[in-house]
Amino acid sequence: MSPGALLLISTIGAITYSIILANAYIICNLALVSSGTETNVGFVSILRACFVIKGRTTTALSLALPMNMALAAIEALFQYRIVRAYHQSTALDSAMVFEGLFIAYLYSILIVLDTIVGCMFWRSCKRDSKSFTKVFDQFSVQLISQMGISRLDTFNPEEHV
Repeated sequence: MSPGALLLISTIGAITYSIILANAYIICNLALVSSGTETNVGFVSILRACFVIKGRTTTALSLALPMNMALAAIEALFQYRIVRAYHQSTALDSAMVFEGLFIAYLYSILIVLDTIVGCMFWRSCKRDSKSFTKVFDQFSVQLISQMGISRLDTFNPEEHV
């Protein structure tokens, strides 16, 4: 196989993998927001996130990309400033400790901002699709009745494995 063809196959595989991973990240993030803001638990919040994201994948990706880039930049900053400096000096001084704490603080602020953006996106998706709740509720009632669950808030996944 020629090097050009191998490069093309590798590029297509990397792009496909990135798209799948980005969609999984967005759905999981929205499922966390759904379970935190509503009474959904487990697979129901994942299903709800899948229903909400339909037709809004581009918007969700454009919200997730800058946040992931910022998180990656802070991780690189930690690697460059703390890990590299520690390996060069092999001694831990107070300046390095405080700089590490500051970088961890920056990272945690970005995680909180990511959660806030996810909540705002969740609310805008729910506000834009009023028919969503009716369709989803019908679907989830059918799914829950097929699993034999009488009430969702008493759902114990270990009983239904």
